[in-house]
Amino acid sequence: MACAIRFMLATAGQRPKQLLRATWEDYDFQRNCVTLIDRKGRQGTAKIHVVPLTGRAMAILRAVREVSASYPWPFCSGVKGRSGANKGELLPLTLESLKNGFIRYNKALAERASAEGKPAPEPFTARDIRRTVKNLMIDAGINREQRNLLQSHAQNGVDVKHYDRHEHLPEKRESIRRYDALLDKILKGEEITLVNMDTYRQQKELSFS
Repeated sequence: MACAIRFMLATAGQRPKQLLRATWEDYDFQRNCVTLIDRKGRQGTAKIHVVPLTGRAMAILRAVREVSASYPWPFCSGVKGRSGANKGELLPLTLESLKNGFIRYNKALAERASAEGKPAPEPFTARDIRRTVKNLMIDAGINREQRNLLQSHAQNGVDVKHYDRHEHLPEKRESIRRYDALLDKILKGEEITLVNMDTYRQQKELSFS
């Protein structure tokens, strides 16, 4: 679970559902990338999204492989479904288990803060990670088009009809390289401007008002 959350950060905030259901076969270790299937809208139209993998992401996968190499999915607990249509079947980690993982971690942080006489930090979720990554990409100087490509937001225009899934891979590699360089500074504790989530949420509310 911890590796799955770190992998979300390492891959520039990809949608957790897509990352969790990707199988080992979806990973290309020659080109260092993973192919995700993005289904949007009522019709569930499938869109292929190729994500380049940094050295950080590859290191996480190597750690995961020691645990789940024999399973179809990298992020798999080895637990079989206990009810419903998937009863008895092996399943990857689910969004529900990921949600519970965040709840437990936020609770642990709050308990630690309380023991140290400090205020509890603001709880966060997988959605907050994706939003924060978007802001970090802005800080890294990645333009909107490249941010949208890397996070698989809807693309508009004539070119989209003839989109080759590998066509923009070089641009994605450059974007994630710049993002990863900033992430590295954060993890090393170097002085940078961090995203204020309260300010971000207020800006989002204003943008929809």
